[in-house]
Amino acid sequence: MRSFIIVLLASLFLMTGCYKREIEDVLPPVLSSVKDMKYTYIADNDSVEVSWVNSNSKGGLTAIVNYNGGVMVLPGEQSKLTYGIIKTNTEYFFTIKLKDTLGNYSLGQTVRFNREGASNVSDIAFVQEEDTVFVSWKLPNEALNNIKVNVKAEAYQNTYELDGTATSLKLVGLPLNSYQFTFSTTNNQNQQSHTQYENFRVGPTKIAFLSVYPGIGSIIDDDEIAAAQWFDANITNKQFITFQQILDGSVDLNQFRVIWWHSDEVGGKDLPAIARNPIVIEAINQFYKSGGNLLLSIHATMYLEHLGRIPAGFSGGKAIGDGEGGNNPDTWTISVNLKSFDNSSHPIYKDLIVNNTPNNGKEIPIIGPGWKEDHNCNWTDVPAPHGYTNGDDTFIPFLANTFGVKMLGAWGHVRDYYMVAIGEMMPFGDYQGTAITFGIGGYEWNQNSGANPNQQQIQQLTKNALLYLKSK
Repeated sequence: MRSFIIVLLASLFLMTGCYKREIEDVLPPVLSSVKDMKYTYIADNDSVEVSWVNSNSKGGLTAIVNYNGGVMVLPGEQSKLTYGIIKTNTEYFFTIKLKDTLGNYSLGQTVRFNREGASNVSDIAFVQEEDTVFVSWKLPNEALNNIKVNVKAEAYQNTYELDGTATSLKLVGLPLNSYQFTFSTTNNQNQQSHTQYENFRVGPTKIAFLSVYPGIGSIIDDDEIAAAQWFDANITNKQFITFQQILDGSVDLNQFRVIWWHSDEVGGKDLPAIARNPIVIEAINQFYKSGGNLLLSIHATMYLEHLGRIPAGFSGGKAIGDGEGGNNPDTWTISVNLKSFDNSSHPIYKDLIVNNTPNNGKEIPIIGPGWKEDHNCNWTDVPAPHGYTNGDDTFIPFLANTFGVKMLGAWGHVRDYYMVAIGEMMPFGDYQGTAITFGIGGYEWNQNSGANPNQQQIQQLTKNALLYLKSK
């Protein structure tokens, strides 16, 4: 027993000694941390100004700002930033690290604050049916005295004072235009909330399902049939259209708000020749560039490259499969919490089951055990061609600023920025429309081995995406 105690004490001494030497051998940071961080709340526009002092004399620095919403990258000589909207009753933090061109970092410095006031409404949603716009929202947990909604566009403005229990607003006959809606509340203590801004375009309301086949009854692929049948039964003010109609000019695309193309055939990864016809591409590009919106799923995802919206060299690789697949015992999911960016609250994921997993993961199940087709169609190894690693938080603002692209989801096990398996292509450059892409394996409308226990997830995800695009 005594020998065991001596050995144990010797082991503890060795561990302690190694730990002490490790601390003594650590070199001080190459870059000095920023100093004197402080914030100033600006009531006029619900924003905050965060300022600091940079004592480094060397140039070529960038400031990496981690905050509630993710990451920002600023020039290193910048010593302040303005951020808003600052929501009431929300804990905010801003952590700033400096980085030089060699990849050296300073230690981070953080400022925190919380703005008290009334809570605002949340989950604001817009649905347009013909000439009527339905606006809905959820109330906060606290009681409200009133809710104020302001509607503004060019040569138009109106304000609605609503009771504190109201959860919707119906607007009839709004002229075709792009509107800014602002929401604010007052609670029983007469405290004001922050102002919530939402944009909505009143325009065409029809949604098109695009196909290479002349009608639903002539579609060959089982998944495309199931998607088209669901669309026909569940979407109002819709129309089935064909590439042939676009080619011969017999359909006016300007009547549509959204076009959905679901291409999912075995052996179909190269896309049909008629879709790649220059006349067809020009027509769809004219629709897209003028503000029309696209939902592109499975092999149709890569149509964005044919349209010119996604350039060559966007990614270092692609995961594209069009095989028959096989049996698999797993449940396949969408990973929506990608490192520092949590996309689980994006409107396309509304009312879906989201499971919390280890390593801070959030996953949405979309297909259960059984036969799964090998139909991934997405961009992989995206950061590498641009000089970033898969885990570099600064890649996300680069992706948005350089390509107008948001990563909304990846394969279930992916937690970093390796891939765009579900993406949002925001209005960018000549393209005024928005596109959503579902290229992830598991987005399958008819599981060959039987009923998919997550079929409702597929349907809700698609409905959410169509309604989201219909609001753009």
